Amino acid sequence: MRHLLIAACALILTALSPAISFAAVDDDIRITGYSEDGRYFPHETFGVSDGSGAPYASIYVLDVANDKWVEDTPVESNFGEEEHSTALPAQMQVRQKAAPILAKLDIRYPWRELASVTAGQQVSDPHEMKFKRYTNISNLWTVKLTEFGLDAAQECSGETRGFALAVAKGDEPLTEVYRDKRLPQSHYRPASYKLARVIDFGNE
Repeated sequence: MRHLLIAACALILTALSPAISFAAVDDDIRITGYSEDGRYFPHETFGVSDGSGAPYASIYVLDVANDKWVEDTPVESNFGEEEHSTALPAQMQVRQKAAPILAKLDIRYPWRELASVTAGQQVSDPHEMKFKRYTNISNLWTVKLTEFGLDAAQECSGETRGFALAVAKGDEPLTEVYRDKRLPQSHYRPASYKLARVIDFGNE
């Protein structure tokens, strides 16, 4: 269960301040995998800038145990104002730059997507997901997100938010598995959260 919950925390989609909310919403995400023990969880975000048409990509590696980015990450690539039809040139560039870090951490172990919300999909409750880990097992898992006010890691105007995450298997009561005590610099200025994906550590 631990790795399942870790990944749910890692992939919560953050709605940031109005200045960067469009970039956050439009980014595509590619999951890279896990380290053997599940401690390191990388993912890649990428897209094409609306204005310039330039591709960009970033690879983030989360140190799950310490709730922070691995040293020298995120690794970023962008093409300035150089227009491309897809983000592929930036993706290829950023993967090459991040390869030594991923190799050092032995990022090559599998993952499974158990639940997700696609861009533009309407959901009744963006703070809750229900899913089965295996289709032939009847237990229905629940992941529930709760938001609350929390001071930002840096000075900013307006309220910023933290979140807590709880999980339940079948008819069991929800058990809280994560709660923000502070907002890391990497969270910037979150105004709200919603669940985007639940990823399972795929190493049997």
